[in-house]
Amino acid sequence: MIIRIIKAIFNLFKRKSKSKIELEKEKEYIENQIEKYYDLFHNYGEYPLNRKQQEAVVKNQKYNQVIAAAGTGKTTVLAYRIKYLIEEGIEPEKILAITYSNKAAEEMQIRLKEKFNITEVNVNTIHSFANSIVKEESDYKLSTVDPNDITNIVEEGYNQFLNSSQEFRGYFYKFLSHQNDEYLDETDFEEKTEYLAAMRTKKYETLKGEKVKSRAEKAIADFFFLYNIKYQYEKIADWADKSDDKVVYQPDFYLTEYDIYLEHLGINRKNEVPEWFDLSSEEYLAKREWAQAQFKKHNKTLLETFDYDYQEGNLEAILKEKLKKYGIKLKKRNFEEFLDAVNDVNSYTLLDDYKKFINTAKTNNVKVDQIEELLTRGFEKQYYFAKSAAMLYQYYEDYLEENRKIDFNDMIYKAATILKENPQKYQKRYDHLLVDEFQDVSLGHIEIIKQFFEGDSKVKLFCVGDDWQSIYSFQGSDPKYFIDFEKYFDKSAKTYLVDNYRCPSSVLEAGNSLIDNNKHKIKKKVKANNPAETIPELHILSDSNRYKHRVTNYTVNLVKKYLAEENEPKDIMIICRYDGAAPFLKAIKEKLKTDGISYIGKGDDYYNAESNSQRPENAVSIFSVHQSKGREADNVILLHMVKDDNFSFPTVDKESKLIEPVKLNKINHLEEERRLFYVAITRASKNLDILTQSNNMSPFVKEIESHLEKAESLNLSNIQKNKGFDLTAKIYRLWDSNSDKIRQSGMLETRTEETIHFLAWESSDLKELEENIWYKLRNLKLKEYQGKKQIQFTAKTEIVELYQE
Repeated sequence: MIIRIIKAIFNLFKRKSKSKIELEKEKEYIENQIEKYYDLFHNYGEYPLNRKQQEAVVKNQKYNQVIAAAGTGKTTVLAYRIKYLIEEGIEPEKILAITYSNKAAEEMQIRLKEKFNITEVNVNTIHSFANSIVKEESDYKLSTVDPNDITNIVEEGYNQFLNSSQEFRGYFYKFLSHQNDEYLDETDFEEKTEYLAAMRTKKYETLKGEKVKSRAEKAIADFFFLYNIKYQYEKIADWADKSDDKVVYQPDFYLTEYDIYLEHLGINRKNEVPEWFDLSSEEYLAKREWAQAQFKKHNKTLLETFDYDYQEGNLEAILKEKLKKYGIKLKKRNFEEFLDAVNDVNSYTLLDDYKKFINTAKTNNVKVDQIEELLTRGFEKQYYFAKSAAMLYQYYEDYLEENRKIDFNDMIYKAATILKENPQKYQKRYDHLLVDEFQDVSLGHIEIIKQFFEGDSKVKLFCVGDDWQSIYSFQGSDPKYFIDFEKYFDKSAKTYLVDNYRCPSSVLEAGNSLIDNNKHKIKKKVKANNPAETIPELHILSDSNRYKHRVTNYTVNLVKKYLAEENEPKDIMIICRYDGAAPFLKAIKEKLKTDGISYIGKGDDYYNAESNSQRPENAVSIFSVHQSKGREADNVILLHMVKDDNFSFPTVDKESKLIEPVKLNKINHLEEERRLFYVAITRASKNLDILTQSNNMSPFVKEIESHLEKAESLNLSNIQKNKGFDLTAKIYRLWDSNSDKIRQSGMLETRTEETIHFLAWESSDLKELEENIWYKLRNLKLKEYQGKKQIQFTAKTEIVELYQE
């Protein structure tokens, strides 16, 4: 026994010694290679590579993982890695570089050609690479379905099923009955007590628009509605005696045409009530006994249903049976009548949801016949939507097969299957695989990548990514493959790139604080190498009914301010959560156009041909956060960063509940939204302006508020009398004066459209303000004149003209 322990200790020491020796060898190798390629790393670009970038380029393990924060030069490192490998004797054709988007692939090809004159390396998106494999191995020609065709195919199936399929109509009918249902999940609450409190007050809307207290009561009310049975909800039973607690008795449902009452009892088969009920199980059952006695005493008819009937999916059948016993004939509304009653159905939104369901299922390789086992009947809206979506999914798959077409998801999984069947064939083609934006890979992408490293493969992997910028879960991306890289591959040589060359330190400090709130991440501290000493500004606009007008003018005035400071239009980027953040974006674009300021947006550009300085490529950028990824600007304006709104940030995760059964990557929605906000703020290379609404500030803004400087506002309570202060303003109204002592008086308007009286004495010897011009006014004084607070100009006041409206 002692000998075995000694041997074990010896072997452990031996392994540690071996590991230490290997580590020393790796360090020595890195030092030698960095010294050998000094000229490459220092003299090929405008700036030399920093130490960590050089280490990343030369590391030579089987798996090399580069954790590259925003603005740390990941594309540069990828390009240098390719150049380095070729210098080391690797043939360009033996290098495969995979990018996430066509734009990234094109950018890499241009950089390789312009910087190193390299053109033979295979640089592809994952889809184009997969497609090349499928084409090479297919016995017959397959064409790729156009994204627009997918929408048309789903719409065609939807219309066909709606007109002719009783099965589809049945599922669709029940889905619409529950389309406004909102379900509370205990996992959405930090404390169980919060969940129970929410359930205690939760209401459910029926097809008639009433509010009832439980999902089962809603199901009963909707049943009565669908079968044209008139009822009243919680009608006072004035015939009943007063209970011991003097509370009037209100049975759940009263069928007015039949003088029949129905009580739905919220108990399970053990006669237990849910935790959130105010009454205990014993008290609840005692109340039931009292009610039963009242019906018997007053010779009234009582029907009872139970929550376990609903939970077990038998409620509708039991209702039909009970009503039939009392001679109640059931006549169901026809489908057209039902659709008229549920007149808020948006077919376009619904078709989009069906399309997302199908795409998500295919992204996660979920087949039609696997969907049923992923569903739960307890969530009716989700269940019946998925049942109808599965029929459209099968229709779509049949169309592809009949027409010999494949979509982007088919490309990925067909290629993965081919690689699995003969991985050696493709392993022999390449010595090195480089993958960009590894934080955005999906299950299918991983299936392809892993095949290059099966068995005795000699291929080496070099992957670059930043889990803090993983924002594409709606396309199947999952940061876990990057965060837990070694779980899916093997031990890797890690390099952290944290020297940011884009953002000011204030922005990066805000970003670090923001991401600290996420639990699932790779820890790192991003540092600034940008000398700009700006502080992000927080602009809080009032929540009045003029908010749309105010945010439009405020945003355009910020653009004009930057242009007046000799920035080019291309140096300004406006970012919002969605590119369709109407009505704000539309109004802003219209005002920019009216003022002759060029802009580019998603399929909506305007160029001022009369201005020589505003070439087509020289325009203000207006993007959603997703569209802004990979871009930057000196001056970034984040628009409408609010909490509660149709365009809020974070968004309400409405879609995921319908898509959830086939969304196998269970991404934390709030954490991804926070990463998206991080991407937004790190687009700024100089100035960052965040616009929000008073009493409706985004929680993400609150998380970084200590790193922001509030923009000047006309808060008179914070201005000390007779103490100088600054203000950006323009003339709102001028008054004629009968006094020789007054040079100019009237009202000023601030950027937040607040107004205040102002007065300039003749003795101040200042130039007069002109209308339609914005000024920076320094060393103003707040005083009282004729009983009113107003701004007064003094001899020390400075007037700086900014720009003309």
